[in-house]
Amino acid sequence: MLGLGGPGYGWLKATLSGKASDLRVIKVEGSGHFIAEEKPEATLGYLADFLK
Repeated sequence: MLGLGGPGYGWLKATLSGKASDLRVIKVEGSGHFIAEEKPEATLGYLADFLK
């Protein structure tokens, strides 16, 4: 499971930690609540790495 977090990174990581055995949670620096719109290049990079 891949989780991308901005301001809610800590909450996201804590919430997902008990839900998945293979979890990757990444804090996207400089983003707000709309990560894909605010940091599209970073989002695509994280997704591409995850899907390899």
